[in-house]
Amino acid sequence: YSRGGQVIPFLIPYIARIGVPQRLQRAVAWVVALIIVAALAALCVWAFWRWVGHREQRAVQADRVDVTMEAANRVIAATEAADVNQAARDEVDATNDKELSHEATKGDGSAVGVGTRSVLERMREQQAAGRR
Repeated sequence: YSRGGQVIPFLIPYIARIGVPQRLQRAVAWVVALIIVAALAALCVWAFWRWVGHREQRAVQADRVDVTMEAANRVIAATEAADVNQAARDEVDATNDKELSHEATKGDGSAVGVGTRSVLERMREQQAAGRR
């Protein structure tokens, strides 16, 4: 006998108890067996899809962590580059301030106009050079 051959005789007494006529008991037993097999198959498919979905969800979460870490690293690198650029600008500004201060102290001390003229000339040179 096949597996179905063992299940059908097992189901017939239960089907007889619920009042199914004897001539239909075997057919009803087969229908019940098919329903049970279909339910088990559906349960297996559902469990498989849950398992696949869980694995997919873990993969998506791992990818999100990778993307987040990459974005954080890019932000850190951009911040470091901005800090380096700001330090370079600060250094240029300090150098320009020193040069202007030096120009302001030049002159013979007799006339204020000479020192002021030197500062203005120096500022014009820096502006032409694009430094400020």
